[in-house]
Amino acid sequence: MAQARAGCVADSWAFLVRRPVTVRHRHHLDGELGVVIGWPLLMGMIILTSNGAGVATGEWRNTPNAAMRLLGLGMLIILAALGVLAIAQRAA
Repeated sequence: MAQARAGCVADSWAFLVRRPVTVRHRHHLDGELGVVIGWPLLMGMIILTSNGAGVATGEWRNTPNAAMRLLGLGMLIILAALGVLAIAQRAA
């Protein structure tokens, strides 16, 4: 048990120590706006994925049609914003 805990702590420490170095070395792959655009892309994908999973599992089954339309509209707006961000990243 103690060995497993020590391994977990070592892995966490390695991640925290190595991550800034890795991010610095990847900067040339992400461009100058990598972090600025990457974070909203991540958040938008999380929202789309969670709402899509909610619809697929029936979480939204008994909601009014107006709420479903609003959810769909919101997801389309987020999808369009993700497309704009992706184009902006490519242009940067």
